[in-house]
Amino acid sequence: MKKSFEHISLSILTLVIVSGIAQAQQLSNIETFSVPFTSGCTPFTVNITSTINLNSSISRQYTFEGESLPTLDTFHTFNTPGTYDIAQILGQDPFKFDTLEITVYDPVIPDFKINQCSGNEASVTATDNNYDFYKVFFSTTDSVQVNQGETSASYAFGSSGTHQIRVKGFHIDGADNCGESTRSFEAINQFTPAIINTLVVSALDDTEGAIQLNFNMPRDVDYELELAENSDSDFQFIQGVRNNVNLTVSGLQTDSSYYCFRVSVFDACQNQRIYSNILCSTALWVQPNEGYHQLTWRTGILPNSSYELIKDGQSFKILDETMLSLRDSIVFCGVENCYSINIINGASNSISAQVCADGLATTNSPPIIDITASVDGEDVKLSWTPVTMNPELYIIRRSRGKQPLEEIERTGNNSYTDNSPGVNLSPIRYDVFYEDDCGSSSSESVVASTVHLSVASSNGNIHRLAWNRYEGWFAGVANYYLQKLNISGGIVNEEKILSGFTQQVALTNLDNEPVSYRLRVESLDNPAKVAFSNSVTLEFIPDLFFPAAFTPNGDGLNDVLEIHGTFVNSLKLKIFNRWGEMIFYSEDRNRGWDGIINQKKAASGAYIYTIDFVDEAGERFSKQGTVILIR
Repeated sequence: MKKSFEHISLSILTLVIVSGIAQAQQLSNIETFSVPFTSGCTPFTVNITSTINLNSSISRQYTFEGESLPTLDTFHTFNTPGTYDIAQILGQDPFKFDTLEITVYDPVIPDFKINQCSGNEASVTATDNNYDFYKVFFSTTDSVQVNQGETSASYAFGSSGTHQIRVKGFHIDGADNCGESTRSFEAINQFTPAIINTLVVSALDDTEGAIQLNFNMPRDVDYELELAENSDSDFQFIQGVRNNVNLTVSGLQTDSSYYCFRVSVFDACQNQRIYSNILCSTALWVQPNEGYHQLTWRTGILPNSSYELIKDGQSFKILDETMLSLRDSIVFCGVENCYSINIINGASNSISAQVCADGLATTNSPPIIDITASVDGEDVKLSWTPVTMNPELYIIRRSRGKQPLEEIERTGNNSYTDNSPGVNLSPIRYDVFYEDDCGSSSSESVVASTVHLSVASSNGNIHRLAWNRYEGWFAGVANYYLQKLNISGGIVNEEKILSGFTQQVALTNLDNEPVSYRLRVESLDNPAKVAFSNSVTLEFIPDLFFPAAFTPNGDGLNDVLEIHGTFVNSLKLKIFNRWGEMIFYSEDRNRGWDGIINQKKAASGAYIYTIDFVDEAGERFSKQGTVILIR
């Protein structure tokens, strides 16, 4: 019968632990041999050290990668990644063995990010997930250890200029033979803001455009290009920029939007972002009309900038920064004119895409882009900004709710009063066309919508007012103001609405007559256009105040049980004792109970009261409860 390995090692062999094994040695399962490391990267060579002394007649044999025949070699090189068992067999008995698991990895090159800092400093972030930890060598002698996804402490280089940073990957209990990567790094004493020199818009086709940017920035610094669209003040990262003098950003809707750019650099050690100047593109449109070209544009307003309109390659007009449109009447039928806008901001400039149009003999006239629809009592007063040409006739159309627009009037004036269209029922929509003296009709105008104010909900004397957005102004709405009006229509107060389209109002007994509310709307124009909503009228619901207790002790404070309230025309007050006997009655609201019953002081305790009253509108109300008399 064959004996087990443990039995042989106890009864026959003398077990001696070999002294002086290095701390890195990794023991086999039952500690009869060891290797320096149990993991490593290909090619990974292991050297076996026995931890026991055996009789010289007993051989040691090993298998490394599942070979059928053992070998006497005490070393082996693994060239293929995987997990293996080293098996030790003593003598000729295959059951006398010990094992140790070995893991072999690909020597993957680690990935990392160098974070630049001022003061010739840098830190490293391990962006790789192939290793358990990494060693970062800032020099041949200076290194730090960093785990997956972590950032090392900053390291100060002795001077500015190019330095080498080496990062090596390690596995736990692994050999120092895995992948490493070395990158050049430019140490910087102080970050310098980048400068956007020029911005040029080009239209690639009808739906997509591009913007070319030219920068001035130090070399070998990682900058970030950021973009904000139209009036959005929140810049978004779009791509990294390094050593770029010219860059093209494509896939932009340059025919309908404008874009503002800036460049930033992040000082990782100071946790500070340093920004360049801001430069914005211009979205420019031209509409050909009989006898003129209508130009409109949108761009970001930057301080200390000048704006110039270029026509056919020549300076045509210096623009005010508040201008959004211009009419060029120096046009000729069949002759093409091309326009662009140049914005100069210090030493930087932004050039819009060039837009062109032929002079036309007849065409659709430019639309009316500003309509004010203001409620005045039961009517709506309309006014609109006329075009500079002389229209012969304006055509006004109206719609309620989702109904289609239908013609209601033709007039030669640029204003009209629509009598009683139902302003208290829903918003009223209008648009205005015109025919000019050349026989041309204008294109579709903006659709204006009145503001309809209503009571969305009520809880007693607390009401929630709601309204719709005003439409009709080209520049848009600047502010909504809720006005409180007295019965004569005078303004009691006016409150600016900070956000949303609802507002809660609360009536108090100080509102001793019906009050009305309406909205005043201001446009973003200068001077601002103004429109009003319909008004809603609210009345304070009368309610009596009856104290919970009174103290008829002659100290002049709360000696009489009195009733307080407004809008009350008449009342009847009854007081009952606990047996239901009426002990006090009054129809005079100025006469309360002084705690006397039949010329005697009433005892302390609870008494029941009922009040029947009629308000000034003739409505009847009743109220009852308990009052405490305290002596």
